[in-house]
Amino acid sequence: MFVKENRRFLNKTDEWIRPESTAAKVTLVPLTVPLATGVLATDLAIVHPACSLRPAWDDVYDLYWKPREMDWLRKSIMIPVITALTPPTYLVDLTGRILFPIESES
Repeated sequence: MFVKENRRFLNKTDEWIRPESTAAKVTLVPLTVPLATGVLATDLAIVHPACSLRPAWDDVYDLYWKPREMDWLRKSIMIPVITALTPPTYLVDLTGRILFPIESES
């Protein structure tokens, strides 16, 4: 959550609440501290993991399912192996994307 691009909901809230004067900032502290805490928790638990689903699948697709030049025998041997490896690879990639700031190539 230390990377600005991973805090989508909090960034929108920061854009929405922009007091200009110091008095307004001090007055809004009792409202903004709990609001920011809740928004950050929502970003951490829901928004960022949901936004990481597609890039994790794209990584797995590029690794296993992207069409490659192989003969039919090699493809037929690899299909069960790739099918078995896809779910754990996806979960590891998704967990890594949620926990660490991994940049997408696209």
